[in-house]
Amino acid sequence: MLRPAVVLSAVLIVTACSPDKGFGETTELSASDFGSAWPLTVSTAKVNKICDDDTSVALMVDGETFVISGVVVAADADSAFVKYWLEDNASESGRKDLTPLVAEGEALCD
Repeated sequence: MLRPAVVLSAVLIVTACSPDKGFGETTELSASDFGSAWPLTVSTAKVNKICDDDTSVALMVDGETFVISGVVVAADADSAFVKYWLEDNASESGRKDLTPLVAEGEALCD
């Protein structure tokens, strides 16, 4: 059985190669640009919007790609992504809010 991450990677590659759909522009984000709102354990990450009807936002960290659109709690996330996502005990979800990164990604295909 294929692991979800492998299937997701294949979907992302196929989508990226499609002439009318695929990855939009990529931008590198830094913890220093977000201050205390930075939700990751690493200091930089690349964000990319998959420019199709779903408007999914992908985050690239340490060579791995994760879709972060709609991810609110750890159970929604790829299990490999959770190690990059900061905990926040003050948050109802127990994790830092990913909304600032999603917003950056959504702005890329406008």
